[in-house]
Amino acid sequence: MILKNLNLGRGSLVLAILCLSAGCAQKAAQQQEQAATPPAEPAAQSSAAPADATARLVAEQMPTYPTDKCVVCDSPLNVNGTPVDVLKDGRLVRVCCTGCGEKFTADPATAIAKLDAAIIAAQSPTYAAKTCPIEGAQLGSMGDPVKIVHGTRLVELCCAHCVPAFDKDPAAAMTKIDAAYMDAQRASYTAATCPLMNGMKIDAMGGPKDILYGTQLVRLCCDDCVDKFWENPEAAMAQIAQSSKDAKAAPAGS
Repeated sequence: MILKNLNLGRGSLVLAILCLSAGCAQKAAQQQEQAATPPAEPAAQSSAAPADATARLVAEQMPTYPTDKCVVCDSPLNVNGTPVDVLKDGRLVRVCCTGCGEKFTADPATAIAKLDAAIIAAQSPTYAAKTCPIEGAQLGSMGDPVKIVHGTRLVELCCAHCVPAFDKDPAAAMTKIDAAYMDAQRASYTAATCPLMNGMKIDAMGGPKDILYGTQLVRLCCDDCVDKFWENPEAAMAQIAQSSKDAKAAPAGS
């Protein structure tokens, strides 16, 4: 409220001042009441989504994590109980304790280089893709393939020129690599039922829906089961192993 160019008598001026004072007092009381009122609690899903995404990321990278040693001090990961999982730029790194976690944060490059070497050594013998996911060229046709790491997965490219293109769109390249792993395993996949749907045949709902657990083929009955799988992948993999065992033990033609 602004008082300007008003021709007020003495009584009117006093009244105006009193009105202003009352208004200010009322506004101050409202501000105090608002300050005393605690802010509304955020919706539960606002914090749950990042936590779910983090858990999914760890679950996806865990099966191809290559070592049971701390990448900082080389002690067994369980030497102090439960290992500490750290995410660095979307990559899973496991250390034996919070102290090693702090050392990793201070010097991540050394530990990452050690981890990359372990991933490349572990996955090179069974790498399924025969062509570069960027150029489509036969791996080895331009010299030794360039080996890099995405998450905890080995990626082989035909040449160094393909590295920036991979970094620009890794998801597209990984889809091609994943397809190569799945194609190589379908013929030998023996589990006939979905591990999430109580023995339902994997082709009963228009499937199967194929995904990878690490580099291992998993066949589910539908898209809905994919998210369910990642909620508890270890239990699902145990069910698949039992289903495969039962299928191999069943008499021929049954």
